[in-house]
Amino acid sequence: MRFIGRKSELSKLHEDICKNIFAELCRDGKISFEPSRIGSYWQNDYDGDTEIDVMSVDHQNKRVFAGECKYHVKPVDAPVYFSLKEKVESAREIRKAFPGYDVIFGLFSKSGFTQRMLDISRNNDGIYLVNEDQLV
Repeated sequence: MRFIGRKSELSKLHEDICKNIFAELCRDGKISFEPSRIGSYWQNDYDGDTEIDVMSVDHQNKRVFAGECKYHVKPVDAPVYFSLKEKVESAREIRKAFPGYDVIFGLFSKSGFTQRMLDISRNNDGIYLVNEDQLV
């Protein structure tokens, strides 16, 4: 599994901030996850590129965290979550590296979340929403 990628400096800086926020939320016990490693995932194959902004593994509890970082003025809506979920489900390399691991998802936003995204996360324990540096 590769934890690398190529991005603009501003985008990479925002993703680094999100990784630090995720680490702090785990350290403070706000997200029950024991990260053994936090990075990004990028895979270039015949089916196209797969890029996940924040990727982490919790070997103790057999879980993988996949997160998407959005730094724009509009609140994050459900298609961002569905796209992230599809990326993980279609990444054969992730499934092969972590068989039997549960996947939890995180969305990081500078501008909050739509009501639809809030409703989806309320009905699913496997989705964490982070507005700036606060867990929603």
